[in-house]
Amino acid sequence: MRDLFLVVFVAISLIYILRYPFVGILVWEFFTLMNPQQEAYGMARTLPLNMIVAGATLLGWLVSPEPKKIPRNAITTVSLIFLAWMTFNSFFAFDPSWSWPYWDRTWRVFALGFLIAATANTKARIDALIWVAAISLMYYGVKGGVFTVMTGGAHKVFGPESTIIGDNNQLALALLMTIPLIEYLRTSTPSKTLSLVLAGCMASTTVAVLGSYSRGAYIAMGALAVFFLYHSKRRFLYLLAGGAIAVFAVYFMPQSFFDRIDTMNSLNTDNSFQGRVMAWQVAFSLCLGSFSFRCGFYGPNCRASSITISRMKSTTQPTASIFRCSVSTALSGWRSI
Repeated sequence: MRDLFLVVFVAISLIYILRYPFVGILVWEFFTLMNPQQEAYGMARTLPLNMIVAGATLLGWLVSPEPKKIPRNAITTVSLIFLAWMTFNSFFAFDPSWSWPYWDRTWRVFALGFLIAATANTKARIDALIWVAAISLMYYGVKGGVFTVMTGGAHKVFGPESTIIGDNNQLALALLMTIPLIEYLRTSTPSKTLSLVLAGCMASTTVAVLGSYSRGAYIAMGALAVFFLYHSKRRFLYLLAGGAIAVFAVYFMPQSFFDRIDTMNSLNTDNSFQGRVMAWQVAFSLCLGSFSFRCGFYGPNCRASSITISRMKSTTQPTASIFRCSVSTALSGWRSI
């Protein structure tokens, strides 16, 4: 049933996309952020629905009177240079068969961004983009919050599989980025009922972040809380809401939640954290030794490490030994994440 609904939705939207390309941008954004095909169980999972929407959007944009010029500013200029750099670098990747699929996924995101920059020229359109982004990710926030409550916080909250937000850490980061968008929509809507609904969704999204068991997300959530407190005009209500969430965490979350937080006191012996540190060191070493060639996407990973080590043997022995030790330590840490 979900597959049929999704296919019919795309088919109907194509009629409007060809006539109103900005509708296509919204649908494209929806598929990019939410990945609704991953919530289906049949043919919709294998159909290139996002590609169909993207192609129709680009076609409609080209034949429409919509602006064709991408605004020239610091953000678009740096983004274009960065995309060109990634493309150039991918030709010299350690393992092109590994790097190019990630490049293919990345340039599509940039294409959507450039198209948004060219067409989102009114407040109504910008608000529409924010609504779609918030709803797309808020779905997983509400779903994850309900899941956390129903399971007593005993299990981690994950995103849709085979997507960039499938991991618990990645999903928690996306949800935290969504909370300010929800707050903007909540404070700008004239409907009190909708404002209350959005407040409930924001609370559920916060609970989902707690249920992700992501330590990095907890730190980011603390920083976000300080930011909200500083800019809030109703600080008492904000502190009341924050206190309610804190009470929920203290009295509802299981011991495993507090054990996870407690591991931040022993980072020097935590394999997960040390694996990330070594990954940063390996990546930095690659930049120093291979800038700007021979990296590509996911250069310092398991598949590229053997190639990297063999190439490093041609350098001085001390450097190669240090590098091999770093790679081995990093990979052992990654396996425990």
